[in-house]
Amino acid sequence: MVELVVAGRKPGELAKEFSCHKTIFLSWIRRAAASLKSTASAAQGLHANERAELMAVRRENRQIKPGALAAEGVAPW
Repeated sequence: MVELVVAGRKPGELAKEFSCHKTIFLSWIRRAAASLKSTASAAQGLHANERAELMAVRRENRQIKPGALAAEGVAPW
C-alpha cells in the first residue's frame, strides 16, 4: 500500500477503497520513509576501509558456509 501512495495515489482514496482510516496509511508511509532513510544512512556511514572489510568478511562467509554445512551433514541447497 505504501507503494501505491509513492506511485501517486492519495491516502484518503486508498483508505476508502480498503475500508481503513487515512492515518494508518500516513503512519505506514512515515515508517517506510524512516526505514529507507536509516538503511541508506547506515550504508553511507561506512568509511572506505570499513566497507572493504565488510565486503571481505561477506566473501569469506560465502566461501566458508558450504564447507561448514557439509561438515555438519547439511546440504547447502
